[in-house]
Amino acid sequence: FSAAVLAEKNRILASIETANRIAVSLSRFDLESSTEMLEEAEIPYDLRSAFISILSNLRSYKPYLPQSVLHQFDDSASDEESEAETKPRTLQDSLNGSTNTLGTSNR
Repeated sequence: FSAAVLAEKNRILASIETANRIAVSLSRFDLESSTEMLEEAEIPYDLRSAFISILSNLRSYKPYLPQSVLHQFDDSASDEESEAETKPRTLQDSLNGSTNTLGTSNR
């Protein structure tokens, strides 16, 4: 019994880690990597379906997004830009192009 519980716990933890990697990939518009991970992922059906729906939506929206939005996820960005990407951004800050950790305007 305890071996079965431990195996189930490990399976759940692996699913959570996989879902986390897929979510991060999707949030960075890395659609190719997200697709590959989804194809190989051993995650619950409902979670897989949700990720596939998000991936489909992002593919549909990507051509309409300005390059400046997509550039912030480019691996070739400078270290300073990468550091700024990790700070939380409010919608208004994103629209204004400024970064802020408290949700107040930098301008």
